[in-house]
Formats: sequence, structure tokens, C-alpha cells
Amino acid sequence: QLKSPYGRTAAAPLPRRIRIKRVASSPSSPLAAAPVAAATRPSVPKLPPAGPSLLPRPLRSVPNNGGGGAAGGVAGGVGGGGAAGAGGAAAGATTSAEGASAKFAYSANTQRILTYLRLNGPILLLNFGSLCTLAGFTRTDVLELRIGNLIGNTCGMTYFLFNRLMPPFTWASVFGMTNAYNIYRILEERSDRVVLSREEQLLYEEHFLHHGVTPRQFKIIYEKSAVRKVRRGEIIIRANAPLDYVYLVVGG
Repeated sequence: QLKSPYGRTAAAPLPRRIRIKRVASSPSSPLAAAPVAAATRPSVPKLPPAGPSLLPRPLRSVPNNGGGGAAGGVAGGVGGGGAAGAGGAAAGATTSAEGASAKFAYSANTQRILTYLRLNGPILLLNFGSLCTLAGFTRTDVLELRIGNLIGNTCGMTYFLFNRLMPPFTWASVFGMTNAYNIYRILEERSDRVVLSREEQLLYEEHFLHHGVTPRQFKIIYEKSAVRKVRRGEIIIRANAPLDYVYLVVGG
């Protein structure tokens, strides 16, 4: 029911039923030629999905080419030849066969290791670089952090170059050069190859050495500062006044 403005209630009109009849449209029908407007979202450009060439490949096992059977055959052949050459000396033939078998097994194991490294060398190098990067992030020293990242970037560059992935190789090169440059700057700051005068050395040892400041850092601070001499009773800093400089009382 609806309330009328005159205070009386009126029954709301019931909606009429509408029947929709489906009409099969033919190619000659005008309904078939009319385009149907559908509400579609605006197309947003997306990056293509990563193909199999961009994803790291799993580790591959070395195929077993029957090295054990070959080793047994070589051992038996060498043992038989040694027995015939020694005129029935079974002990010497057995020793010779065992030595040849051990030598062949050693060479077979070495060949399997080399084959495994050849098949999985790039992916092993990439994982080693990731571990070095993770180890660098666990360190509190910024130099150790940079070195770990540099090793990780170098391993990534090698992996991407081996698989001919140039865009990731370019980015890894940029990160590696950035870390290398910052390592050089840190080593320059921490180096002790600084010549200090007698006055500078006394000032450094008394006020800066015990706070972990390196001689090069102290030299940079000292070159940007100025020595000011004041008379007795002269005001240097007033309380609650804004400061333009940092003062260090050296003596007096």
C-alpha cells in the first residue's frame, strides 16, 4: 500500500506480466545485422607471461650409460691377460685386475661429476649467487652487504649470459656496477692512507677516535670546518636559539 498525500492509503498497482517471445533470426533479418553493444572493460596492456626460457630449469641427472658393466668387462679382460702373461700367477693377475678396475671406476666417477656440472652448472651458479645475496642481507656491515650482493649479481650475469637472456643480463650488470662502485667508495673511506698534522692527530685521537670515526672521515670533517678563537666571556651559543653550525670545544 502507498500513502497518499491526503492521508488515505491506496493500493499500489501490480506490475503487468511481460511475455518475451524468442524469434529465430535469419541472416537476412535486420536483427542479425544489428551489432550488439556489450559492456566491456577497457583493455589494459599487460606484460607477456614468462616463457620457459626465462624460468630457471630444474636440475638434470646424469644418464646411466652402463659404466658398471664396462668396468666389470675391463676388469675381467685385464685379469685374464695378466694371468696368461704371468704363466698362472693368480695373485699378480688379481692385483692387476683390481688396480685397473679401481682406475676405471675413478675415471667413470670423475666423468659423471664433470657431466653433472656441465648439465647443471648455470643453475647451480644461480643458486649460489642467491645464497650469497641472502647472506649479504643478514649482515649488519654495509661493506659485507655490498660484497654479497656483488657476488650474487655476478652469478646472475653469468647465468643470464649463458642462456642468452639479454634484458635480465643488462639489469644484473647495472646492479653489479652500482655495488662495485659503492664498495670502492666504502674502502676509500675506511682506508687509513691519510696524512694528519700534529694538531690534527691530537684532535682526532682525543675527540673522534673513540667514536669509530676513521681518519679519512675525520679529514673530510676537518676540511669543511673552521677554527674559531673566542675571548673570555664571549657568548658562543645562546639558549633556545636556532643553530647554523655545530661547535666542538677543543680547548679552553
